[in-house]
Amino acid sequence: MRKLTVVSSLVCLGFAASANATITHTLEANACYIWQGSAAMSWGFFNNNSTTTETGMDCLVIKEGSSIASAWVWVKDQNPSTDVRCTLNHIVPSGGSIYYVNSPQTVQTSGYSSSYQLLAFGAQANTSTYGYYHLTCVIPVSTSNGPSQVGAYSVTEN
Repeated sequence: MRKLTVVSSLVCLGFAASANATITHTLEANACYIWQGSAAMSWGFFNNNSTTTETGMDCLVIKEGSSIASAWVWVKDQNPSTDVRCTLNHIVPSGGSIYYVNSPQTVQTSGYSSSYQLLAFGAQANTSTYGYYHLTCVIPVSTSNGPSQVGAYSVTEN
């Protein structure tokens, strides 16, 4: 009887430990879908080479946990007048419409830089186990500095 008690205690501890684990998915921009304009893929980054049209993209985010602990997107902003911007939220379909579980978070670059920038999102509490996460980014038009870019992105869940 003692062996059974020890084994079932270990099993319960295993489940309790995994319930607090975090799950991180990091993907390249090629997991994104271009819905506005066009972009060229180069070394895992989407480049907006157009000088007239912004590029809009939706990115696959795998939902396995109960809430978002943090998220980030690597970008390069070559446009001195328009920032690269990304929005992350949790969406739940309901009947013929959708609703946002929380307020979407939008982050953007802090202006032109020849270096890559990390756009960081904060935590997002989740009030629903249903639905999916949605990441969308807009890349400004190319300038004489070169094309702006969106690359790898990552979401960590609780």
